[in-house]
Amino acid sequence: MILSRKILYLITLLIPSLAVLYACNNSLEEPYLVIHEIYEVTGSEADKKPTTLRYKDVKHFDGNNNLSQQYFYEVDNTLKAYEFINKSGDKAVTNYYNKDSVLLAIYNLEYKEDRIVKRTAYDGNSKEILRSEHYSYDGEGNRTSKAIHNENGEQVAKFAMKYDEHGNEIEFSHFDITGTQTSTETYLITKSDEKNRWVERWGYKNNIPSSFHRKSYSN
Repeated sequence: MILSRKILYLITLLIPSLAVLYACNNSLEEPYLVIHEIYEVTGSEADKKPTTLRYKDVKHFDGNNNLSQQYFYEVDNTLKAYEFINKSGDKAVTNYYNKDSVLLAIYNLEYKEDRIVKRTAYDGNSKEILRSEHYSYDGEGNRTSKAIHNENGEQVAKFAMKYDEHGNEIEFSHFDITGTQTSTETYLITKSDEKNRWVERWGYKNNIPSSFHRKSYSN
């Protein structure tokens, strides 16, 4: 079983558009990838520049705009973990593996109007509940909050997001277990594509450059 997962992963890397072979003829659009990279930054506003990689993920979306696979990378750009999302109706199951194809966690997802509203995590070995994530959205379908609950159902953290008129995230805030806001990062979009989606942006905390983000889309 482990060998077969490794082979599947290698094939997926070699042929990122493999999902096209399984796309339904009635799909709304072609399957596509979204690559998101976050970099550390140095310098002040006048001489800021990106340096080393802080975070990277690659998302695979199917022809119905549903996330079907996701890959996570270490700061040296080597594979860290990956997951497969199997959606059926308003439910989905996600299997989350480390780079050696060991099952670390299983997520049960609940959807409303094709948007994830709850994500419950279970240990991949013991199957004990680890935590749950609860999401809310605005009228345009932008995710505006993410609340983390522990295994006992108690909220331990919350994140809030704000967007511009094109649906691009421009602010991300963190709240601790007491509801106190502990940090906020705002985003200045410096480059967008033809669909007004951001492809480059700078993050700021207390008006100081804190991160550089790059996003790319491909079929």
